Amino acid sequence: MCGIFAIFSSQLSDAELRRLLIECSSKLRHRGPDWSGYKMIPQNPTGTPPVPLAHGIGHERLAIMDPESGEQPLVSPDGS
Repeated sequence: MCGIFAIFSSQLSDAELRRLLIECSSKLRHRGPDWSGYKMIPQNPTGTPPVPLAHGIGHERLAIMDPESGEQPLVSPDGS
C-alpha cells in the first residue's frame, strides 16, 4: 500500500511548489510510512511555454519487499 501524487503545470514559485509537495506527502504518509520522496521539475526560466510552468511528483512507500534498501528512484540514471 503506497501512495503517489503529482502536480502538473503549476504556476507556483519553486518554493511554493516544494512546500505543497511536502504537504501532500505528509497527507499520504499513512499509505507508506517507510520511505518518502519527491522530485521537482522547476519552472522554465526562458518562458517556453509562454507561461513558465513547474511540475512535481512524489510518493510514500510501504516497505513490504526489500525494506532495508528499497529506495525508489524518481529519476532515470541520466537524471531525466
